[in-house]
Amino acid sequence: MRHFGYPISSRLFQGIMVCTCLLVLLVSLTSFAVASPTDAPPANFIARIQVTVGALLGLIVVLNWDPPIRVVDEGIHVKVFSFWWRFIPWSEVSEFRDTVWPRSRVRVVISRGLTPAHRLIGLFAFTTEPAFFIRRQIEDFDELLAIIRRNVEKHRNQKKAVA
Repeated sequence: MRHFGYPISSRLFQGIMVCTCLLVLLVSLTSFAVASPTDAPPANFIARIQVTVGALLGLIVVLNWDPPIRVVDEGIHVKVFSFWWRFIPWSEVSEFRDTVWPRSRVRVVISRGLTPAHRLIGLFAFTTEPAFFIRRQIEDFDELLAIIRRNVEKHRNQKKAVA
């Protein structure tokens, strides 16, 4: 098993962003509890809903932004929501592509074995499929990309040979 993780600075930044999203979510939910519907005009109410939804979506993305990755012969383990590991067999890794930021060296791995919330991350690669990021700050970035590419190609060729 080979472990690929991000440096402490990335994890600290992720922690700060999680705390920020939770604080915004707490403030926006508190605003619903404190204000009565007769006090606020409809535009203010809609703005509070937008902030609440934005904080929830932001929290989902930030919790899954820099997942540590473990590579084994059968597939990859991805840390989901910063709490538990999700195993994805190589047969479920369907694609490997760049994000909407072409020069950033951020790659998106598209896989069926992730949670529905990972579809938000897939949007950064113009897909509605679940995905996760691999950023250049991860340990041995080029080696990890080579391992994933090699295994995705190997399983793609095995599917062609069977068909």
